[in-house]
Amino acid sequence: MKQALISLLVITGLFTSLNARALTDRAQKAKAVTAKAPAKTNVAQAGPKIGTLKPADFAKFKDSAKGKVLVLNFWATWCGPCVAEFPELVALDTKYRDKGVKFVGITADDPEDVQPKVIPFIKKHQVKFDIVQQNAEDSEAMLNQITKDWNGVIPVTFVYDKQGNLAYSRFGIIDRDLLVAEIEKALK
Repeated sequence: MKQALISLLVITGLFTSLNARALTDRAQKAKAVTAKAPAKTNVAQAGPKIGTLKPADFAKFKDSAKGKVLVLNFWATWCGPCVAEFPELVALDTKYRDKGVKFVGITADDPEDVQPKVIPFIKKHQVKFDIVQQNAEDSEAMLNQITKDWNGVIPVTFVYDKQGNLAYSRFGIIDRDLLVAEIEKALK
């Protein structure tokens, strides 16, 4: 399954590489803007914490965000397009955090990679939103909890409206303008 996922990721990366350059440029500009904001001291002192999410708990997890727009992004540190889009997600979280939008990053990294790879990555990007690791022996179970239309390729981003209904899905690297439009629509 992991090899098939990597193969699909490579294909997706090839198709999205043209968009990745523009996204990287926008992300660098956003990083320059967000770098001026003061960092939360509790993140620097205590370090980021990463929770786990089992497929059986997904509905409860999603329902806990009702009343807010929920943006879920499945990613991994070994995924080139995921890494390219990540600074943009951090910038969007900063923009929408106080407007009723909750961002959550769900990492597909292996559990043994959390300490040496995931935590340094989220520290480097000054991530303020929740990061959880999907805890599934059968990754198909998590896919089916989200949508039957998803084949497991990452990055993938889902937007849920305030009532908890799936409002938008983006398979592959995000289109910032389209994601912003969908967030704005879900906020209404």
